[in-house]
Amino acid sequence: MARIPSASLAAMCIAATFGMAASASELVYRPVNPSFGGDPYNSNHLLGTANANDRFKDPNAVDPFDLIETDPQRQLEQALRDNLISSLASQASQTIQNAGPGTYEIGGTRIVISDANGQRTTTITNLDTGATSRIVAPIPTGTPGLPGGF
Repeated sequence: MARIPSASLAAMCIAATFGMAASASELVYRPVNPSFGGDPYNSNHLLGTANANDRFKDPNAVDPFDLIETDPQRQLEQALRDNLISSLASQASQTIQNAGPGTYEIGGTRIVISDANGQRTTTITNLDTGATSRIVAPIPTGTPGLPGGF
């Protein structure tokens, strides 16, 4: 085997090193946090990570799971109360819809119904505060329960 002198070996290594093409590119900073121009899809991940690492809890904070009613009796009472209120509101709506023009007072509420130009205007006034609401709708025509009826 032929022996290569160390000087020529060094020269070949240097020539091979400088003979290769060197490539480089600019360093580009890309922010991660969306508050500073980063990708907005990172926000949930960053918030989750921050909350997971948060060791300081608010002593006055209310756990949202404590607000859920789990007592079946109270759930039944609430469902019955909601159903009753819905039924009363429906009956009141039908009564107002079927009533003719005029002024009606129920407790601390005044209801004024007037018909003009094919429209029924219902003005509801809270007599205690003076707050008013105004509802304008077409006058119902036809027979209740049939198409085109009220």
